[in-house]
Amino acid sequence: MKFSGNKSESMLHYPIDAMIRVPLETFNKYIGGALQIEIDRDKADLGTTTIGTKRPDFLCWTKKLLLFKGEEKASSGEFNVAVEELEEKFNVLVPICFGKIQFMIGYAIAGSTVRFYAIDSSVEAKKKPSILFPLTGELNASNLVNRFTILRTVVNIARIILTISDNIPNTLIPLGKRQKLGHSFIMFLSNVVEKIILKVDLPYATNMDNQVNFLKKMYDYAKGHPGLVQVEKGPLFDKGKGIYRVVMKTRDIPCMSELKNENNVWEMMKYILTGFYNRRACNEKLSGYDDNTLTTAGYYTTTLDMYQLGKMLEALSSQISSDQGRGFVEELKSKKLTAELALKHSWINHSS
Repeated sequence: MKFSGNKSESMLHYPIDAMIRVPLETFNKYIGGALQIEIDRDKADLGTTTIGTKRPDFLCWTKKLLLFKGEEKASSGEFNVAVEELEEKFNVLVPICFGKIQFMIGYAIAGSTVRFYAIDSSVEAKKKPSILFPLTGELNASNLVNRFTILRTVVNIARIILTISDNIPNTLIPLGKRQKLGHSFIMFLSNVVEKIILKVDLPYATNMDNQVNFLKKMYDYAKGHPGLVQVEKGPLFDKGKGIYRVVMKTRDIPCMSELKNENNVWEMMKYILTGFYNRRACNEKLSGYDDNTLTTAGYYTTTLDMYQLGKMLEALSSQISSDQGRGFVEELKSKKLTAELALKHSWINHSS
């Protein structure tokens, strides 16, 4: 197989896959599937819809951990660009997506030039000019000896993945991976979340223009409120693909790692409940509001969300030691609390 600087990025996929994807999958097959990897490419179809250039070209997860990524350019003169994008995309290894893992492995390729790197997310590395640590020199994939080096490097990466896989928690959010949650397709990127819903699954979608305009008013009303979701892009409806899409900002707070005591949990819950309460309030303030727009028989935003919050808090029971806190969790799970009543609870108000 020959590399050519005149080919497009998509034309590079086959020879790159032959050197990277195929050895990973072959290694996994040889050890009986113990590697537990999923591989995906950044492409424009609905299967892996992305936002602009925020997502790497090549992604490999083990369990839910994104441990291996790659940036690919067609022209050999764009190698430095590939390296820059490798460093820029997903360069903050937050605990909610990486647990205690503080490194990622990556490669940059342009034309026939390939180089592998470790991405160091430690505090010490952030003080250096670059968080990229070269694992190999620049390799020419057209050279037979260099191809052996590439294959050997990929096998060693597979061995690293296998070594750490037993220590990866199951609670991680898979960065850059599209997940189906109910009727929604959710993708977490480094600082935004993309949500997609097919038109056939979008409630009250008989008039999409009216529905999208209504949702835009909701998000506009929420701007600047710390307890409500903030929009980065959209909401939009793509008539050609028949999908509704909205891109939401994240606050860049590594939640799970910060919940070290009951006061941390209380602070998080107050933000969430304020958000739920104001979301309902903003619906009522908008003209043309219909009780059925965001509720099912009047119960969706008032009780079922509260029940889910109770289940979430139950998983954090080790951080909640007070009788008030434990009682609050049980009341949420009873499906009797609304967001308004929850905000008046003695635990939320720190009252006796």
